[in-house]
Amino acid sequence: MQWLYSYALGGVKLQVPGLYAEAALKVLNENREEALVEDQGVDQNACPFCGSEDTEFYQLGRRWAFLVFIGIQFPLFPVRDGIKCKECGKVSKT
Repeated sequence: MQWLYSYALGGVKLQVPGLYAEAALKVLNENREEALVEDQGVDQNACPFCGSEDTEFYQLGRRWAFLVFIGIQFPLFPVRDGIKCKECGKVSKT
């Protein structure tokens, strides 16, 4: 999935028959994080600034890539993976 095009088109949309709409909403609202962590484990990166393990995935250069894409209709700016610390708010490369 190309994130740039997905956001431009309004994200992912799920279509179900009217009879299944309530069941589909129930499934979409379920929090399956515990089962996923239990099944696959956790790969947390510690923050290099404060040492906290309360971090999340973050894409570096995403805003610039979007602006370059809007300006010349071609994504030339590189997007790299990083982590963002929820404790100190700093972003670093992985």
